[in-house]
Order: sequence, then structure tokens, then C-alpha cells
Amino acid sequence: MSNQTGDLAAAPAPDVRIALYLDIDGVLLRRTRQQGFGAMSLYEIASGATELLEWATANFDVFWLSTRTSGGSIENAERAFRHASPSAMRSDRFSSLIRSIPAPQWDTAKISGINIANPFFWIDDDPDPISVAHLTENDLMHRLIKVSVDREPDLLNLLPGIITERRKSH
Repeated sequence: MSNQTGDLAAAPAPDVRIALYLDIDGVLLRRTRQQGFGAMSLYEIASGATELLEWATANFDVFWLSTRTSGGSIENAERAFRHASPSAMRSDRFSSLIRSIPAPQWDTAKISGINIANPFFWIDDDPDPISVAHLTENDLMHRLIKVSVDREPDLLNLLPGIITERRKSH
């Protein structure tokens, strides 16, 4: 009988899907540079967001990792998408897609919401310094993919290819 401790216990099971952690603002929602009530930034759903979410949920275990979902609830994420595109949120398909993605709880740093024991990718436009330091210390920076649709509006259309290449090289 083989020993199930040590390195073998740390390795993920062969059937474990890779986790994909997604930020919302700046990644799936693009700032319009307009302000709404209370001088709050207004957002619109980024080009390619729906297609990316469909591709991601078909190929990964997807989790929201956003300040909007830090408490583990997706209510604020749903509200943000509804405000960014009220007509898209009326679509049962899009609403179901948004609701199908769970949100881990995290506190001061997003890294506390990521299970680094299993393979993952994290998509974020502005990762916090504590999380970046933790990824660096654990030789996991290749798991972070910085995406800013505020700076590069069509980047989501390229993201499946970028993730696929990263999967192959690591």
C-alpha cells in the first residue's frame, strides 16, 4: 500500500478542474468615464464578457473574486451587472450565468479567497499588493493574468487563448 501523505496528498486529483477566479470591475465591467448618482463611476458590460463567461464556466470551476463579493455573496455582483446593462440582465441566460458562479469569502487580501493548493488562474485588473507578494513568495505569479478592459476594451476576446497558452506552459 502506498502512503497517502506528503507530496501525494498535496497533488490535486486527476479529475480536479482548474479554478478560475474572476474580478468584476475593470475585467468584465468597463468604466464608461461617466458618473452617476453620488459621483459613482458608471460601468458597461465589456465586449466579449458573455462569451468569456460561457467559455469559462464550461472549462473551469469559476469563482467571483471581487470587492463586490468579498463577503461570499453574489448580490452586489448581480446588481453591478444589472446596472451596467439592464437589458442583458433581463436575459434568463445571462442572469443564470451570473448566478451560477459562487463567491468565496475573503478579507483584506484576495489571496485568502483562492485555494492555492489546487491549480488555478486569477484574472484581475489591479491585484492587491499582499496577494501579489503571496503569489511571488509561492512561485505562483504565472497564475495571475492582469486584464484591464478600461485600457484594452477588446482584451476579453483574447483571454481564452491567453489562458490556454498559460495552461500549456505550466
